[in-house]
Amino acid sequence: ERGKIRADAEKAILEKEKYKIIEYEKKLSDMQKSLEDAQRKGSQASQQLQGEVQELDLESTLRRLYPYDEIGEVKKGENGADIRQIVKTEKGTICGKILWESKRTKAWSDGWVSKLKEDMRRDSAQLSAIITQAMPSGINENIGNVSGVWVLTPEAIAPLSALLRKNLIDVAREKVVAAHKQTKAESLY
Repeated sequence: ERGKIRADAEKAILEKEKYKIIEYEKKLSDMQKSLEDAQRKGSQASQQLQGEVQELDLESTLRRLYPYDEIGEVKKGENGADIRQIVKTEKGTICGKILWESKRTKAWSDGWVSKLKEDMRRDSAQLSAIITQAMPSGINENIGNVSGVWVLTPEAIAPLSALLRKNLIDVAREKVVAAHKQTKAESLY
């Protein structure tokens, strides 16, 4: 009788423990799957994050090259290009704006050009450029022009930005000279 009671008690305890063991094994396997998913997601950087890294690099490069210029990022959710560069002389005279769009994708999209042109109109910018890893077809060099928008690889940022900036400063200087010529001519007349 005692042996039967003991066997029944052991069977009941084993039955309860069996479900607890299965429950723990299930929790452990679920945790392992979650950990594997987290590791996989952590190893794959998102496209948005990759793009932001290139954008931050562009912004820091422009700040380093042109300390007199006003360089600011366009906030997320706000219409406009990624970076707005207000070109200034050493004396602080504003010469114009350059809009920079940063794209870090595997394929070129013609829609980028029309969007940047619209941003230029909205922001009253004189020049614009798209920095991209994937150049459009027909441009085999590091720098090209598509419908009035400069397209370049990240390696060409320094030379093109210097040329664009010099262009804006020269045009602003010519406007000032022309205005002074007109004033002198009127006063002589």
